[in-house]
Amino acid sequence: MKRFALVLLCALAAAACSAQNADNAALPPEKSKSKPEKKWTEYPTRGVEQLAGFAPGAAPQLSKYGGWTEKKSEATGFFHVKKIGARWWLIDPEGCAFIHVGVCSSSPGKSAHCTKALNEKFQTREKWAEQTSKLLAENGFNGTGAWSDNALLRGAPARVVYTGMWNFMSGFGKSRNLTHQKPGHAGYTGDCIPIFHPEFEAFCDKYAAALAGTKDDPWLLGHFSDNELPSPSLDKFLALDTSNADVAHSQRAASEWLKARGKDKAGITDADRSAFVRYVWERYYEVTTKAIRKHDPNHLCLGSRLHGSSKESAESHKAAGKYLDIVAVNYYGAWGP
Repeated sequence: MKRFALVLLCALAAAACSAQNADNAALPPEKSKSKPEKKWTEYPTRGVEQLAGFAPGAAPQLSKYGGWTEKKSEATGFFHVKKIGARWWLIDPEGCAFIHVGVCSSSPGKSAHCTKALNEKFQTREKWAEQTSKLLAENGFNGTGAWSDNALLRGAPARVVYTGMWNFMSGFGKSRNLTHQKPGHAGYTGDCIPIFHPEFEAFCDKYAAALAGTKDDPWLLGHFSDNELPSPSLDKFLALDTSNADVAHSQRAASEWLKARGKDKAGITDADRSAFVRYVWERYYEVTTKAIRKHDPNHLCLGSRLHGSSKESAESHKAAGKYLDIVAVNYYGAWGP
């Protein structure tokens, strides 16, 4: 019976794959490449216009921030979140339901190549900001994402919604010589963030003081506390070199946590590993969110950007949901909803 069920499941899976392939064949291809030097690759991509029964209506009326004026809630003067019915929404400062559609790394750049191009096309950085804000709006974007030149774009005649990208953990790790550069994000000694270092909390409080400069800006959506951080691994924390005073705290914290569960290294289970993930993330979000809200009580806490195994972990999301207004996930390589 079990064998029959397995065969039936395989047949259903094969049928589903066949149907998906046939469906994909009818989808318009979109070209993409991961890096400038790579080749363009075509992917079948599903947009809203391919959804069954979809019919575009009249263009919606938008607030000055890009919010949907027909779906109103209370106006607080800043972005906030609210559950309306069964769905969570961003609410803009005027009380309108809002979906942030922003472009990451909206910046003129600092390299010689970028500077040359900027001078030739825009002449000044201020003109770049003015024309870039206009370009975003003309193409359906209402804001920018992480690593954008927020200070420059704030001076443009037509404002766009923006987010703050900060480095609480990577900044602390760098200050203790515990980081190294990896593709796209910082790496850490032993692949473990120094979350249990006794000086981390004081560092975060001092570091967050810089957030007060924009705490009254209604165009600011919220703050990312870090970029992609490595998913906490109980085994890696326990294997840290205790001769390094700056990582010994993390090793001892993991050992004490395991001992409190009545376990030792030999008896570690996957349930222990999963629980430790939540333990580490809760400590990280508790400390960073407290520091952010102390110096900027008006804007949303977006946390670190979950990726890799962290985005698949229920414990990561439970910890993030306990302290954050919005959980940010980097979802790579997906083409179409």
